[in-house]
Parts: sequence; C-alpha cells; structure tokens
Amino acid sequence: MDGGARVDLKNENYLLIMQKTIITSLLLFFCVSMQAQNTEKEMPEYLEGMKSLDDKDYTAAEIWFSKAANKGNSQAMFELYNLYYTCNRAKGNKFLWKAAKKENIDAMLLLGWMYYMKDCNFKQSLKWYAKAANKGSIEAMLEIGNYLYNSVLPPLRKYKNLAKAREWYEKAAEMGSSEAKARLDELKK
Repeated sequence: MDGGARVDLKNENYLLIMQKTIITSLLLFFCVSMQAQNTEKEMPEYLEGMKSLDDKDYTAAEIWFSKAANKGNSQAMFELYNLYYTCNRAKGNKFLWKAAKKENIDAMLLLGWMYYMKDCNFKQSLKWYAKAANKGSIEAMLEIGNYLYNSVLPPLRKYKNLAKAREWYEKAAEMGSSEAKARLDELKK
C-alpha cells in the first residue's frame, strides 16, 4: 500500500460495519424486489382478475389475467398457471415458466418444490430455491437450509453441509424468521 492505513480484518469494529452494510444491502434489495411484485398486484387488470376469482367467474379471471400477463405482469402469469393447472397442465406450465423467468418468487418457489417432490432433481430444485432466496424469499432460504441440514438420504448426502445450512438460516433469521432461529439453536447443540 502507498502509505495508507491497512485494514485489519480481525478488527471487530470493521467486521461489524461490514456485516451491517451487507445486511442493509440485502434488506434494500428485498424491499425493492417486493415493491416490484406489489406494484404488479396493483395493476387494474390483475385486480379485476382477482375480483373475478373471488366471484368464481373463472372465464373473466382468465381474460383479465391474460391482459395483465400480456403487459408483463408475472403475478398474473402465476395466477394463470393456477387456473390452468387442473384442466390444462401444459398451458399452465407455460405460464409458470414465464412467471419464473420474470423472477416471480411464487413461481420460483413452486418450481423448486416441483423439482424436489415430483422429479427428485435436487440440483434443479436448489437452483430455483436459490433464485427465490436471492430475491428475498425467507421460505426459499429455509428450504435451502433444510436441504443442507437434513440431507441424510443417499441421493441427498452429497448436499449435506452444516456450515452452509447455518449461513442460510442466519440470512432468514436476520429477516425475522423464527423457524430459522430455532434451526440455528439446534445447530448450536
């Protein structure tokens, strides 16, 4: 260094400042992400679709959600997936993938679950949970932590990593998850 002060990484004050900076950055990212999804839920076409669902007018709901989806509303795409799931899975899955590609947290969580429960494809499941977690989903952070903590079955053993599980639980706990806090207490034992 050219005469400047060296940073002592062992310095507790420096580490505390860095930790607070990282936490603040994560919370800001989460708030911006959630604000974008909340804005989608305020779109008039989406609101009309939800009203139609409440009235059990599924044809009108499909029309309104399609209008919102055509304008790029990922939450409407996810609702179309839900509408089509039982009667036309192929069409429903098309909307699920569209919503996930637009980084809709609900769609990414569902894909993570589907890859795990239906296909036993743990690598793809972790990929989608990680995408949702990186958008601020506490549920996804818990799922990843649970994978890494509970991986005792033969196909999952290679994923067991208590240190990384702790990291994901800590992220979720920092965002207020009591379940993550309980898991962290278990890890201390």
